[in-house]
Amino acid sequence: MDKSNTDNLNQIRQEIDQLDQDLLRMIEARLAIADRVASTKGDAPLFRPGREADILRQLALDTSLTPAFVEAMWRQIMAANLARQKSLRLILADAEIANHPILAWRFGAGVSPMVAGSAEAALQAVKSDDADIALLPHWQDNSWGWSDVFKGANRAWLVAVAPFFIDTGFAPVALFARHPADPSAKDVTLIWQDGAFTETPGYVETASHTVGVFQIP
Repeated sequence: MDKSNTDNLNQIRQEIDQLDQDLLRMIEARLAIADRVASTKGDAPLFRPGREADILRQLALDTSLTPAFVEAMWRQIMAANLARQKSLRLILADAEIANHPILAWRFGAGVSPMVAGSAEAALQAVKSDDADIALLPHWQDNSWGWSDVFKGANRAWLVAVAPFFIDTGFAPVALFARHPADPSAKDVTLIWQDGAFTETPGYVETASHTVGVFQIP
């Protein structure tokens, strides 16, 4: 490589290094602003999958990057922001999900969830406030009874499906929390009745036998 090419390459690398520093400073600024938002929430749930879905949809519309790439990047940022507010107590339906790539994808690197012996036990941990979010197999790939969601004085709600964009290549999992999901621009309500589930467009939290609401791209 001649000197002119070497100088050009060094210049390009310097530009990349500067962009890396700019990106880092911008991420730090975003986290700082998010801290200010968190301080005004009071007792409102910190985990807001509806708001996150709206952010991802808009970002995917404003770029030539693939939706999967956008989600991979912003999930880490949003997970870091949430971790600064509260360390989410995650619980898995069983040990088979422990190595699921969706854990780090959705909740950030270094996440350390609890493991329950069954889907029912994971839901009970959420209902009794011993966990914040339960990760269960997606209902299309699972045969356990949704009636376990409704039992007891408290209940668990389906609040999201991960991953959000379907082109990630990951098998989807269902997320349950103690409080219903916040509405987003495009929601689907899941209803379980008479041994079958129905997906109804829109946010219909008060429908009979509602399992919960999840967001779609």
